[in-house]
Amino acid sequence: MRSSETKKIAISRADRVICISQNTAEDLINIFGVDRDKISVVHLGFSSVQTEVSSRSSKIKPYLFYVGARSGYKNFSRLVEAYASSSQLQREFDLICFGGGAFNSDEISLFRQLNLAASSIRHVCGDDWLLGQYYRNAAIFIYPSLYEGFGIPPLEAMSYGCAVACSDGGSIPEIVGNAAVYFDPYSLDSIRDSCEKVLFDSTINDLIVANGFQRIKKFSWEKCAEKTLQVYKS
Repeated sequence: MRSSETKKIAISRADRVICISQNTAEDLINIFGVDRDKISVVHLGFSSVQTEVSSRSSKIKPYLFYVGARSGYKNFSRLVEAYASSSQLQREFDLICFGGGAFNSDEISLFRQLNLAASSIRHVCGDDWLLGQYYRNAAIFIYPSLYEGFGIPPLEAMSYGCAVACSDGGSIPEIVGNAAVYFDPYSLDSIRDSCEKVLFDSTINDLIVANGFQRIKKFSWEKCAEKTLQVYKS
């Protein structure tokens, strides 16, 4: 049985459905025809390891930062193409990807087709402490996903004072708010231009970093747990 069919059966049997964003709730209403009165929206929280983080070595080239899985709707290939389309980005920044497994043969083939040097696009992995170091020292965090039901990585990036450029797809604007520069995830020009705007305009960069520190105050696992408990009690 398809996953969507299984979910529809489970939803029909449920007394209450908790959605992790308003956008997800609207999808549920429009796609499955669920009664709006049956739905509660409870935003997820996020965690970050706020330990002492070392500064980036002057020997390390500034970098664009991507976190997580890269297949399908994550839209990683368009990010790579947008990066490759800008000689200035390639000249001044590397692209570092954290987690999601090592680059596969299709990705390596794409890098070669785009004439990207092996040293300019790299994969790293490690624990939360190492992830925090990469967030803290990144020139920009990029979130190109075509659709997300919530989207935790941008909040993580904000908590480390990392400027965010992200897709306007799915629930991402609902969660990220005014703490990012948005782009059309289907447009290479839009992705590239948004990245360059954040990277080369210090006024915009400083503004979205400041907005990010305010935005993350709206989300915590404590708030998520409290609101979830309220749903069960109701």
